[in-house]
Amino acid sequence: MQLFSRKTAAAIRYIMPDNSEMADFFTLVNDAFDLLNVRHKQGKFASTTAYGLKLDEQNRILDAMSDACARLTVIGKQSLLPIQKGFVMSIAALKGLFCQLQRDYDVKYILTARLNQDCLENFFSQIRGLGRHYDYPTPTSVKHRFRLLLISRNTVELGN
Repeated sequence: MQLFSRKTAAAIRYIMPDNSEMADFFTLVNDAFDLLNVRHKQGKFASTTAYGLKLDEQNRILDAMSDACARLTVIGKQSLLPIQKGFVMSIAALKGLFCQLQRDYDVKYILTARLNQDCLENFFSQIRGLGRHYDYPTPTSVKHRFRLLLISRNTVELGN
């Protein structure tokens, strides 16, 4: 079970009915993370639907998360933590990217999971994996390994 989830928020509302602010925060964090990691066009909630298809509600979630990150303070710190700055920048970048794509290419929605770092890390893992015991390839080696990846993905098994 995830800590920041709708189930946890519901449990907080049930166990501590006077602490609705905490439950709302758990719901907000859950929805923001879901919205920044959408993999399918349609979802059960606005936060699990591709960004742009329920834009008003999705922007409300993103704006609330951005505001929460900007307002949260850590004891002993004078400025925002890197994770807080990262969230605020990611939210602003997503909204800006969507506006640009919508204006220039008439894009209707974005599957936000394709924007996160997991895809890039997966690619680098594949590049490193082609080197067997040599994990730190040179730029030339990366170029050759990338070519191998492209060729291997586009081959069709003949015969049998």
